[in-house]
Amino acid sequence: MRSAGDNAHIGHRDSHFDHIGNVQTSRRRFLGATLACAAAGVLVPACRCSREDSDQEHAARPTPPEVKTDDSLFAPPDSEPTIRVRLQRVRGADAAVQLGLADQWMRVTFDDATGRGLVMRGVIRATRHGDQWRVSDESTGTQRVFGARMLLIQPLGIEENTVALNQRQYSGLLRLADRSDLDEHAFDIINELPMEQYLPGVLARELFSHWEQATFAAQAVAARSFACYEHLHNRERRHYDVTDTVHSQAYVGAVNLEAARRAVRDTAGLVLGAEKLLVPGYYSSCCGGTAASANLVMGSNPANALPPLAGRIGTDVCTESPVYRWTIERDLSVLSRRIAAFGESQHIQTVAKLHTLRSIQPSGTGPTGRPTQYTLTDTNELTVALSAQRLRYAANHRATDLDDYGRSLPSSHVDVTIKSGVATFQGRGFGHGVGLCQYGAQALAKDGRGYLDILRWYYPGVSIVKAYDSVVNRRSILG
Repeated sequence: MRSAGDNAHIGHRDSHFDHIGNVQTSRRRFLGATLACAAAGVLVPACRCSREDSDQEHAARPTPPEVKTDDSLFAPPDSEPTIRVRLQRVRGADAAVQLGLADQWMRVTFDDATGRGLVMRGVIRATRHGDQWRVSDESTGTQRVFGARMLLIQPLGIEENTVALNQRQYSGLLRLADRSDLDEHAFDIINELPMEQYLPGVLARELFSHWEQATFAAQAVAARSFACYEHLHNRERRHYDVTDTVHSQAYVGAVNLEAARRAVRDTAGLVLGAEKLLVPGYYSSCCGGTAASANLVMGSNPANALPPLAGRIGTDVCTESPVYRWTIERDLSVLSRRIAAFGESQHIQTVAKLHTLRSIQPSGTGPTGRPTQYTLTDTNELTVALSAQRLRYAANHRATDLDDYGRSLPSSHVDVTIKSGVATFQGRGFGHGVGLCQYGAQALAKDGRGYLDILRWYYPGVSIVKAYDSVVNRRSILG
């Protein structure tokens, strides 16, 4: 999942990339800087679409009750899901959130069986204290106290059908979810809305606005498939399905970009399928010419072993990407200590014991020829094997006692040369390389390929299934 930006995860996730507010302006600035450099830089990260969650808070929570249904493989949904998107984590005694616009009327409702609530006007300010919410509005300046675990915020009025948050507009409703398991002031902000209303806000962030309509349509099907899978996987596990960042797939709320809205309309309800099962629609910015296999990158989830996610054989067409090839140099001493610090943080003692590295060599490849494992050897002849993705995360690891390394490694497909105290990474692509390659999809679309052909190219053997409007209309339109 990701933007002509990236979609890398580990759990797919490049937590090293910041979420950009003004998407198109930021991308244009970055692209201009990238093309001006002799060495290709890194684009705005896009969808991660990976199975692991880099959210440390989530990882620290108690194990949820056992889910009785199969939590790895799912049939396509037979009705439109309501997607739950976590927009913000509000933490700390002084933390507060402001929602809405001046003179806007909104309804604040308890999320309980009573349906109690009240109408408030203007910008709403909300904080959490122990087991209570404290909410004030612009019109009265008075504070209201609520004892519910969650609050629902919805706009009132025909014209005002969105709620403002952080200079963006959101359709559906906003749910303020108590997180007192972390601290007495903590809560999450969740946007709940129908899948088809959610997707335009993904496409507007994931693709450049001037790209071909077929690229948008292919991305719509992939993004819908990923979001449907995450919804089915997480519906009984946690209080949200996806985040609005590249750790899931980027999302900017309600948008008016016609290319995005049209692509969602033209592909309404269509998802990726195989063997009557839903295929998670992984995607990345640029595969660098060689696809990756989901089961070797995203983890051992049985869904990742579905045939369309094995990766296409052969060279891809994404050569126009500014990050099709790139070179990054790192100080060898600092890199070695950074990788050891990563090992310490992940409790991998063999990695934590590494000293100055002598070599980093590929020692395993997937069926498409993309490296899946590297062997690291230090000057004491200690040898350690790391998966390709872990090598990338280790090289990009943030350590408080080490200088900032500048640019992150955009992908794990690298050749590494060590000489004169410098490690030179010659890399390919941006992101994990699984599924749809956004720059490649754009190249195919410019060559006249339709979105079904693009999806067949990147998900070999896939079927495109009409999952909903209704069960009666479910059918396969692509063998």
